[in-house]
Amino acid sequence: KDVSLNLNGSHFQVGVLMETPFVIKDEANCTGTPCYRGYCVDLIARLARDLHFTYNLVESDDGKWGGYDNKTDTWDGLVKMLIDKKIDIAAVHLSINSLRERYIDFTVPFMDAG
Repeated sequence: KDVSLNLNGSHFQVGVLMETPFVIKDEANCTGTPCYRGYCVDLIARLARDLHFTYNLVESDDGKWGGYDNKTDTWDGLVKMLIDKKIDIAAVHLSINSLRERYIDFTVPFMDAG
């Protein structure tokens, strides 16, 4: 049975954070808006092509992955941006932990780090 997903017409804000080789800012080969390259950038581009959606890459507001502050009961970084719906997807090498899993959904990991 052929099951396919078509996101035609969907547009996503995709959060990124610079970390070689996953996301690398490549302004030297770009004019206008910042350009990026790397594994996560290639992955999103391939998904967009195969699933027929468009996207913008958006850098983390504060340059952080997403940490939780027990005192203020708040998140920062890309996790906060996901919770606040500033981005739809985070295309980064973000470690999965039980606390983050309570607030955001993860895909199957694409690598095992340790």
